[in-house]
Amino acid sequence: MRTKLVAIFIILIYQVQALVVEIDVRGEINHGTVELVNQGFDLAEGRDAKAVLIVLDTPGGLLSSTKDIVSRIMNSKIPVVTYVPKGAFSASAGTIILLSGHVSAMANGTSLGSATPVGFSSEEERNKTINYIASYVESIAEERGRPKDVVRRFVTEGISLTSREAYEMGVIDFLADSKDELFERLDGFVVNVGGKNLTLKLKGEEVFLVKKSLKSEVLSLLTNPIVSFLLLLIGIYALIIGFSTPGIGLEVVGLICIVLSLLGLNVLSVDYLGLVLILIGVSLLIAELLNPTHGVLAVASIICIFLGSLMLIRGAQARRLKVRVGRLEGEVGEVMEFKEGFGYVKVRGEIWRFVCDEELKVGDRVKVIGREGLTLRVKKL
Repeated sequence: MRTKLVAIFIILIYQVQALVVEIDVRGEINHGTVELVNQGFDLAEGRDAKAVLIVLDTPGGLLSSTKDIVSRIMNSKIPVVTYVPKGAFSASAGTIILLSGHVSAMANGTSLGSATPVGFSSEEERNKTINYIASYVESIAEERGRPKDVVRRFVTEGISLTSREAYEMGVIDFLADSKDELFERLDGFVVNVGGKNLTLKLKGEEVFLVKKSLKSEVLSLLTNPIVSFLLLLIGIYALIIGFSTPGIGLEVVGLICIVLSLLGLNVLSVDYLGLVLILIGVSLLIAELLNPTHGVLAVASIICIFLGSLMLIRGAQARRLKVRVGRLEGEVGEVMEFKEGFGYVKVRGEIWRFVCDEELKVGDRVKVIGREGLTLRVKKL
């Protein structure tokens, strides 16, 4: 019995240990970054993480991708800490993401700002865009209790601030030179998440670093402006040569390159790109069956269908974790220990702490009817 209790204790220590999910946003912000952030949040929600830590080191990037990331942060039911570490900086779009965290922090010697958009065909278009983005960051600042007049100047005047200046002006909440120091400073700090006040206790907790998935890597590559432009040029010339020299198959290569370039040029969304690639792949496969080309069209078909399927995949691993850990209502388990309303139950091969108003004994079968954090509520079968 003693050995059994020790085993249960060890399993519970591993399972109940709170989790901080870390997402490193480095380099240009694009569709690949959005995929990485979504992957991290899905994992955090599935594992009931105590917080999401977004580490920033970026010169900026696409506004559309930034808005997707900020939306995920602003609607998060888990506290989000945004942080610029030593040797990094958070400019332009990175500044907007930094401001959106429930808690924002920077290391000494870092900087933020310069969020003025660039690349316009007319002065009127530039002014409209600047006013829109300025209002957008003001709304974020208002929601997070940051000075609207200062953050507006990041956009309208392109100002930059050192971490010390940002802290003194109330733009950020903490200065911390390491993650350990940051977690110490956050200990006991109260944040409002979804209308509820939560007290952060992250000191000494496990930190899980989210690694980029294959989809995230591919999207980052395809949305790189230089890569998109090269794909477009290659596609155009391949089409010209392919149609002028039938039988080589370059027109197929050209079509695929042009379609892939449309993602980086913001003509197609990720989902539409996936569907288009799959349709092209199926069409090429049919063409190969009707008019054999010694496998040229078949290979192109496989590539298109693979890339298209990859675009449509949404964090499969994170979703499995969410289903396995997050939704236990209706599952049946076996009582392993019970005393004075509390006990431990084995559900899906995992040991969980539970509460129950009924009298139970070891070996009883119970049904999960609810969950509060890492504690289940059960009833006797």
